Amino acid sequence: MPMSISSRPIIVAAVALGAAAFVALSLGSEIRIARDLETPRGQRTLVGRMLEDGPPALAADVLRRLAEGGDPQAQYWLGHMLENGIGTPRNVSAAVDWYEKARSRSADASLRVGEMMLRGDTIPPDYAKAYERLRAAATQGSADAAKDLGDMNHLGLGRPVDDAEAYAWYEVALLGGAWPAVERRDALARHLTPAQQAEAQNRARELVASLHLPR
Repeated sequence: MPMSISSRPIIVAAVALGAAAFVALSLGSEIRIARDLETPRGQRTLVGRMLEDGPPALAADVLRRLAEGGDPQAQYWLGHMLENGIGTPRNVSAAVDWYEKARSRSADASLRVGEMMLRGDTIPPDYAKAYERLRAAATQGSADAAKDLGDMNHLGLGRPVDDAEAYAWYEVALLGGAWPAVERRDALARHLTPAQQAEAQNRARELVASLHLPR
């Protein structure tokens, strides 16, 4: 049976963020089955299409049902919508709760909640928790989180200043594709002794070996 125009946004949402191999959604007397896409890139693309094709409130409703079922990508995107007031009243506290639920399986959630705790513009800053969450995001492959960790070590946010460690994290960020880290790494290199540079490069190799960087 062909899919009706009115059902398309819900089906797109199901395809984007299914918690398992298939997601069943009830549309009146009909049951539609949508195959899950496993890649985060595919999910993000379809979420964007869902928001374009239907009311944001519908997207938020579908995301909430999937998030409550434990899907980490749905939890992240619901947090994003709550944080920004898209399709639902803005609720930063609830957004943080959803990011926290997703972060063990979502680098995006770990990165976002870590940056919120680091910047302190929407929630009170907490450098210790920020570092922990950004470290988790970097372990999950986030180059942006590695760049943030470099900043925290260089600026001494919640820890002593450690430019060798900062250099190492900037190197990791660069290898992961976070190009703004290039200037920061190179600026630090000019102030490190040869021994410190050697230490930083060894540390960067250790970090790269322990992280899940994108290939």
